[in-house]
Amino acid sequence: MQGEIDQYGFERIQLTSLTALDQLIAEHFDLPPQPYTTDIRAALELVIWALDNDSHPYFAIFKSDDDAFPGKPFGVGFARKTWHYNKSAALTICIDALYQLKQIEVDLKLNEPE
Repeated sequence: MQGEIDQYGFERIQLTSLTALDQLIAEHFDLPPQPYTTDIRAALELVIWALDNDSHPYFAIFKSDDDAFPGKPFGVGFARKTWHYNKSAALTICIDALYQLKQIEVDLKLNEPE
């Protein structure tokens, strides 16, 4: 899968399924195929990857129904002061890992139930 590169050097990819997102993660992080977007244990492999491979590893996660965006209580950051929010911890880890660690911005247009 390949998308367009924007003016800041980020690759923008539109996906229509969590399966495609799982495949993208496996390819870009050289990890075995797993349900990264739905299984928190699999998603934590991305945190381990960052700790092992990033020159300045950082990871934070929180859940707050009060402070987060409506319907997106999980906040994840692989970089200080930069957060992504979504409705599940696993999906949020995946989206932010691709963005912060691989400079890939995913536009997820789901055709299947989350």
